[in-house]
Amino acid sequence: MMFLKRLLVPTLNKPLGKLLLWSLLILAVAGCSVKKNTIVSRNYHGLLAHYNGYFNAGLKIDEGLEKLKASNQDKYDRILTVYPYGDATAAKAIYPQMDEAVKKCSFVIQRHSIYTKDKKGKKYREHNKWIDDNYLRIGEARFYKRDFFTALETFQYIASEFGDKPIRFDAFVWMLKCYNEMGYVTEGQNMIDFIRNEEGFPKKLRGEFAASSGAYNIMVKNYPAAIESMTKAVIFTRKKVTRARYTYILAQLYQHEGDLKKARECYNKVVKMNPPYEMAFNARISSARAVEADSKNTAEIKKELMKMLKDAKNSDYLDQIYYALAAIAQAEGNQSDAEALLKKSIESSKANLTQKALSYLELAKMKFEKPDYKLAQAYYDSTITFLPKDHPDYSTILNKRNSLTKLVKNLNIIANEDSLQKIAGMSVDERDQIIDGIIKKLQEEQEKKKEQEDLNKQQNINFNPNAPPNMNTPGGTGTFVFYNPSLLSVGHTEFIKKWGNRKLEDNWRRSSKESGTNNDNPDLENVDINPKNPDDTTKTVSTDRTKYLRNLPNTKSKIDSSNMRIIDAYYSLGMIYKEQLLDYGEAIKAFETLNKRFPDNKYLLPAMYNLYRVFMKIHNNERAEYYKNIFVTKYPDSEFTKIILNSNYEEKALATKSQINQYYED
Repeated sequence: MMFLKRLLVPTLNKPLGKLLLWSLLILAVAGCSVKKNTIVSRNYHGLLAHYNGYFNAGLKIDEGLEKLKASNQDKYDRILTVYPYGDATAAKAIYPQMDEAVKKCSFVIQRHSIYTKDKKGKKYREHNKWIDDNYLRIGEARFYKRDFFTALETFQYIASEFGDKPIRFDAFVWMLKCYNEMGYVTEGQNMIDFIRNEEGFPKKLRGEFAASSGAYNIMVKNYPAAIESMTKAVIFTRKKVTRARYTYILAQLYQHEGDLKKARECYNKVVKMNPPYEMAFNARISSARAVEADSKNTAEIKKELMKMLKDAKNSDYLDQIYYALAAIAQAEGNQSDAEALLKKSIESSKANLTQKALSYLELAKMKFEKPDYKLAQAYYDSTITFLPKDHPDYSTILNKRNSLTKLVKNLNIIANEDSLQKIAGMSVDERDQIIDGIIKKLQEEQEKKKEQEDLNKQQNINFNPNAPPNMNTPGGTGTFVFYNPSLLSVGHTEFIKKWGNRKLEDNWRRSSKESGTNNDNPDLENVDINPKNPDDTTKTVSTDRTKYLRNLPNTKSKIDSSNMRIIDAYYSLGMIYKEQLLDYGEAIKAFETLNKRFPDNKYLLPAMYNLYRVFMKIHNNERAEYYKNIFVTKYPDSEFTKIILNSNYEEKALATKSQINQYYED
């Protein structure tokens, strides 16, 4: 422009200069026309479409993405998401940037599109080479807004309208990403197959396609295929931060599939890539947890973890370090050390409730494998209290907790009824002596609880609420509770003990708001801490012996009712062991004890049939044949006998029942 100014200004007053100026203006006006496909119009409108639309819209999209990534919180307790896009709530924060990007590109398409017939005059087509890129920007912006249907329509239009240009491959990959986010399994697989069979796929998109394929395979839980895809994604991705993320996911996939050696190699690669501190820390922890029992590096890894414990930067990560040390102890077969380290992990866990849940979960698994079902139930119960509901294993863990809760409930019924019957059969002096012991124990427990509550109150009320906070002691030595981390920690612990893990929301006191309560399973009693009256300890323990004798089965009708509760509990135990916990040894013990203690109980035949099925399951043919003979000789007309003798009988009976039900409905 400066060159033209210097050239034209001296000649503007001359006839030749005026002629030249008018000629340039005419050419400029002619170039502005979108009705003609000329070299001037293509370059002029292409320049404006490039910078006014595509480039500026790209800046807005990048601005929104940075905001989206900054708000994203990775959850390292599960396989990371391939793309840190966040959720619908996070997407709302970037609506202004994405709407601005769509506006810019839409304006450019409207004003600078040269949609005319080709040179042969047969077909209309777009001659501005930057219009398709503007459409792509619109699709991207809609995708990041999580408006997936509209984004998909945009990418489909690009693939159709510009099918002879390389940009169609960009559209195909974005379509795959849309299908992934919408959970469209069939369409996603079809798109992957389609792209693989397309010739001329550009090298620059290989990393993005591999990553999107990996995201699809993780979604459908095809982990071997996901490993293959993410390996390619790491190879073809240039951006260091993104490559580190893909490598971390690859390590998690290897660990999930049990290839601990390759998992550790990938975790160590992540650390060397110098990623953000949180990812590097979790890579070190995960690498330590992936150690094998016979590894030569165990001592070195433990030494590194102990060093991490002393590092001030890791003060908020102590729970995870203890968790990793516990994993090494388990790998070495040292269960007592592992248990102690997991308890340390729980004690040191402050803000990271998910880690607290995972530590409880490991303790629960250890007790379950022993098996010590009562302790396992308590640890599974604590796990559910702290575990977020979006955890991928939440339903499985909840079901196991519920099964164990039913199991413990029935064990307690048997123990309680047996104890009551035993006490009822004692002499008066013996009975009074036991009741006095119970009263004394309850009084001691109440006194301890009251002392602890008094101590907690003393720690929390030693400040003047009307006095200004001590701003000079934000580090934790002030008396104002919200400026003292130790007091906050005590208060937080007491809150969790009393109320469980409650969300910050209205009506948080309601029991139905708490995870893992009766609402998850209406058949269960409420096993979560849910006090109606927090000041319960003010009530004194009754010393009236008659109160404790009230429920003793000291009459025939009461003994019969007590025995019926025991019978129901034994049968329920057997079914829980057999069907839910798959502990066939305990199932056999429960059913056989039931029939031995109560030979004429109402569950006699179902219990024997379940014993037959269990012995068949564990290939104990001798015992299975024993119960089969009992049915054949003593109960030939029983439904169970018919099922045992004819494997198709049950299916036919169910089919007949179904036909009857259908006839009734008709």
